Amino acid sequence: MNLSIHNNELYVADYWNDSIQVFSLVGVPRRSIGKPGNSGGEFNAPGGVAVAPDGSLFIADFYNQRIQHLSAEGDLIEQWGNTGETGIWAGEFNYPTDVALGTDGSLYIADGYNDRIQVFSSTGKFLCKWGGPFGLNIFGPFNSWFATVTSITIDKSEQLFVADFL
Repeated sequence: MNLSIHNNELYVADYWNDSIQVFSLVGVPRRSIGKPGNSGGEFNAPGGVAVAPDGSLFIADFYNQRIQHLSAEGDLIEQWGNTGETGIWAGEFNYPTDVALGTDGSLYIADGYNDRIQVFSSTGKFLCKWGGPFGLNIFGPFNSWFATVTSITIDKSEQLFVADFL
């Protein structure tokens, strides 16, 4: 679904194969991270991946309704959301589709079917959200309201860009 580049490697969220595939920038396969499942380091349709400066990974685990923070080797560090459960409150998700990291380590999460972006500090504390009221899948024609957020990225000036599917 979404891509990320870090240290001259391409990270591919391989939605259908429940893994993160890593390639050189000329397409040579390097490694695969994860496998199908719902334990730490396992995925059910990963939608997006962001790579931290230390090489650790933040992964939107679409059908598992969670975000996983993994070491560069694929070991679970922490998780946001309850595996397999949708929710509307801070730290809960309804099919998360992508993740991005700010230069300060803040984590931005595209909470796809809740039509919002959730933001967490580098220590994991909920900071804010953008989207329709209460994240209740209510969308409209207003600034910062979305209709299925599918992809996000942050530029060097800390501007957030959002792909709004509908």
